[in-house]
Amino acid sequence: MDELIAAINDDPELQRRGRYYTCQLKLVVGDRNVMFSVENGQLARIDTDVTIDPDGITLAADADAWRRHRESLPAPGFHDIAAMQDQGHLSISGDVVRWLSNMGYVRGLVKHWSRSDVCSP
Repeated sequence: MDELIAAINDDPELQRRGRYYTCQLKLVVGDRNVMFSVENGQLARIDTDVTIDPDGITLAADADAWRRHRESLPAPGFHDIAAMQDQGHLSISGDVVRWLSNMGYVRGLVKHWSRSDVCSP
């Protein structure tokens, strides 16, 4: 997990996009969960298998959809979280304003996560 935190916090594009972003982001991966706590664009903490709902955003998909998203060359409809939502593979709930105003940061965070082994499907 430390490597993922470092990769996100060392990404200059994410730091530029998220410098004012503070939120909890929960990924639901089938029956497992991972919570990202972001403070002013810095990933402060990652918690796995949490049961509480965040005050921010939840991205939920079944394990197969996340597995397909994490492939080295994802199929159309799985290549991006917005495409996954559009095709019905992913649901987004919570603070929609935070989601829309920080979509670039969230996409970047999920991109880094998809390259890690943290809570992999």
